[in-house]
Amino acid sequence: MINPDHFAVTLARAAHIFRTSPNIVEQKTALRTLVGLSRLGSATVTLRNGVLAVEGKAISAALPLIDDLADCLARHGVGTIWIAQGAPPAEVLDLLRRLADVAEPPPAPGSTTSAVRAVRGAGVFVSPTGGEAAVAGSQIVPELNLEALEGSTSPLAEALRRLEASPYGADLLERASDVGTAAERAFEADRLEEAVEALSLLIALEDRAPSEDVRRSYGITLRRSLTRGTLQRVSRLLPDTRYGEAASLVMRRAGADGTKVLVDQIASLPTVEERRVVFEALRRVREGYHLIVSMLRHPDWFVVRNAAWLVGDLGIYEAVGELTAALEHRDGRVRQAAAAALAKLGTPETAEPLLGILRAADDQLRSIVLSAVKGRAADALVRPIAVAAEGEKDPELLREYLKALGRIGTPDAVRYLIKSAQPGRRLLGRKSKEERLAAIEGLGLAGGVAAFGTLETLVADRDREIQDAARKALATLRRR
Repeated sequence: MINPDHFAVTLARAAHIFRTSPNIVEQKTALRTLVGLSRLGSATVTLRNGVLAVEGKAISAALPLIDDLADCLARHGVGTIWIAQGAPPAEVLDLLRRLADVAEPPPAPGSTTSAVRAVRGAGVFVSPTGGEAAVAGSQIVPELNLEALEGSTSPLAEALRRLEASPYGADLLERASDVGTAAERAFEADRLEEAVEALSLLIALEDRAPSEDVRRSYGITLRRSLTRGTLQRVSRLLPDTRYGEAASLVMRRAGADGTKVLVDQIASLPTVEERRVVFEALRRVREGYHLIVSMLRHPDWFVVRNAAWLVGDLGIYEAVGELTAALEHRDGRVRQAAAAALAKLGTPETAEPLLGILRAADDQLRSIVLSAVKGRAADALVRPIAVAAEGEKDPELLREYLKALGRIGTPDAVRYLIKSAQPGRRLLGRKSKEERLAAIEGLGLAGGVAAFGTLETLVADRDREIQDAARKALATLRRR
């Protein structure tokens, strides 16, 4: 569960940093903290009559930066911000960046001039002052935004109006079930847009439920409604720019069942763009990952390749065995995707197969692997990369090896880079200028006290190119 005070202060601090500090490292840290906190649960932030509240709890203005956040929201004319549990980092980043542009003067209530109120994602949603949802108890009820039903007298529209009148009141299960039944009939009549919007509203109301009993009523309705046939129809709307977000929200709520429908659908899609949209939806579902792993055994090469990409992006560590087997696939595109996915995972289990690639594969495949390596989680790959880099004659590939170590940035990686950046003492032990320059670039990527100190000493190196490269790397580190 979200602690309202903690969430409010975290959001206020993040918004303040994005608005006042040009330091990218500070901004990234603030973003990560807010995204990490959102994984504990969804949060609805409201501003009414100058009072900031989170999940219906008024937040004391004495807490750090709360007045600052309230003023920021007022100047943008924002009444409500909803951040979903596990909201995509890109959507949270977009919100913070828009909040950083403070409006002067405050817009009129209900106006749509502020860029903040253009935020309408599946994970982050903003409503303007005067256009917020009504309050039910301490909960925020999202306003109906069903353009497909505007002015309609259809059974679905009527059912939604009855639900809207009291979304958490008496006879909830009956009224919610009426919406689910009407939505199912709308699907059967091929009125997909209004049906998927109705389901997305049920999901939003479930997420904001003020009690477990209320949440259970919506959960029962959604379990009945999200059948395989319904999910297949919903998936057809994923490429639609108007309804894609609502469709993606429904597929995510379906969990493993949604994953199964999407996995089965991929092989039959005729175009690359359609397949890309489905894979993007799979990234958001976050359940049923074993089904994605099973795609690595699919007979169609493009399904296996796309599954390998997805496994790497999602960090599905259970797939290492299947990815290692895919390194022997008959199609080179599959082998490349599998190798890149192993590098992205970067676990100790990936070290052996990746070392084999770095020692024996062609230059293109080695370059693909090295480009995919990043982050401290890949510390297990430092030794395989360092071993494979020894004796590398191609200066461009050697540069890729040392840049990969820089992106990993762990103490072991930095120690190797420091060694490579030094000139060496004896004739046979002297480093080539190409190796030293690449190591300096890697130190600039790694950062940290040890890298910073080494670069400062290299500014006094005898070689002018080494001096210039060290200065450039230091300047980059100082800006971060």
